[in-house]
Amino acid sequence: MPVQDGLESIIEKVGTKFRIGAEESWFVSDPTDQPYFLKAKLQHSTIVSGAGDIIETDDKRYLVLSMIPEKFENIIVQYRAILLTCNASFKVQRRTEVEVDYKVEIQWVDIVADGYGGQLDQVGKMLADTSIGDLLLESGTVYVSGTYDVKVDDRLLMNNGEKYKVESAKGYQFPGVLILSIGEDTR
Repeated sequence: MPVQDGLESIIEKVGTKFRIGAEESWFVSDPTDQPYFLKAKLQHSTIVSGAGDIIETDDKRYLVLSMIPEKFENIIVQYRAILLTCNASFKVQRRTEVEVDYKVEIQWVDIVADGYGGQLDQVGKMLADTSIGDLLLESGTVYVSGTYDVKVDDRLLMNNGEKYKVESAKGYQFPGVLILSIGEDTR
């Protein structure tokens, strides 16, 4: 029996198959944001493939920001992960121009139909679910999966009807995760 299978059976008996804890994260300086950035332990055989995956539990979704393997005798036995609570659901739309009867019409095509991410306001504070519709953001930040292929000038259409323009998309801080700077969309 391989070492990780033996440890997995021990871990299953103890009950740590999937554990999310609200431990202090080293990269969160504001204690009010601490509950949104969580640490998790995942088994070596997890279906989570890496940063950028969305984990869905009974009532919440989490974006995996990083996933670091823990080894025993050079064999991966589990992963330590940093998760961000998803407090925003949206569609990603891309602008296209279509020629109709000798004139050009602008249409918005859905690139992502059901997207999830963590939305922060302009000073980096996590927005609570109830306040997203109440705030008019001049600019803000949304952490999304890199698989969404969001580009500058795309539109985020939030499920509450608000529209935001993607002003920048950075993917270097967390591989597999895009950090979007958003602003008011007046197009």
